[in-house]
Amino acid sequence: MKHNAKKKTILITGAGGFLGQELIKQFIQLDRYHLIAITSQAGCLAKRFPENKTIRFYDSRTWEQSLIPFQGIDVVIHCAFARSNIGSDLVKSLYFTQKVISEASNNNCHVINISSRSVYGQSPNTPWSETTPVEPDSLYAMAKFNSELLLQTLAVEKPNFFHTSLRLAGLIGPGLDARTVNQFVHQALIGETIKIKGGNQQFAYLDVRDAASGIVALLQTPSNNWESVYNLGYFRSYSITEIAETVEKMARRFNCPEVKISIERTDEGLYAEMNSTLFYTDTSWQPKYDMKAIVSSIFEHQTEEVIHKNDQKKN
Repeated sequence: MKHNAKKKTILITGAGGFLGQELIKQFIQLDRYHLIAITSQAGCLAKRFPENKTIRFYDSRTWEQSLIPFQGIDVVIHCAFARSNIGSDLVKSLYFTQKVISEASNNNCHVINISSRSVYGQSPNTPWSETTPVEPDSLYAMAKFNSELLLQTLAVEKPNFFHTSLRLAGLIGPGLDARTVNQFVHQALIGETIKIKGGNQQFAYLDVRDAASGIVALLQTPSNNWESVYNLGYFRSYSITEIAETVEKMARRFNCPEVKISIERTDEGLYAEMNSTLFYTDTSWQPKYDMKAIVSSIFEHQTEEVIHKNDQKKN
């Protein structure tokens, strides 16, 4: 039996990840959903979101013992997937994906599968739309595309099993320090020259807050109208030079030393741009955070981290 009809029950896999935690944060603020979170960091998440009766946390052991109450779940948001190019890691992720989708379809739960822009590889047919032929150029990209195929295959014999795969642009925001933008902000804060090789590379980024907000908007649309695949990204891409210049301008607001940008011009190429019009139209939603807003949030986060570390040293 489902929970109160006024509140849908959402299962989030990979709830301790970058997107998963942002989804929990936004769902809590809305106060219209019951949440079930599967994560290897159940204890840590319970501390981050204490005394919240709308969330139940389950660890991997509970999952392995088949104790997740799928019969009470309305929608599964499947975020868990190894960000790796190691074959054994990706095989485990695909096995897990298969089991999640099977359990969902057997219990009439709808599925939002988190895929990736990487399925397009380096296709020159930009901006990529949902009809652009996929050209995976890594094991990770191929595995992500296989997750989409798994979902579509398992849904063939169940016409009332509604589902979609979201091909996300590269997520970005405070705390994801591997991203180029975060690295540029760090260099600005410590007074290092921002060094660029190439200069013309284009990046398809999306603020994690927008990604979560877009998923929430999708949940508020009739699931029987979902397309099998959506692109979910920002309106446009950004060149690496434009990103560096945005960091340089924002650094002045945070009283950083003068930021210098050094560009070594090469033929190194990367052009990634997504057309997310279909998603915007079907959900009546659009992203809010441009690169200026993203850089500002990363500066705020990294500045607070520096202050916190200095306070710890004093104590």
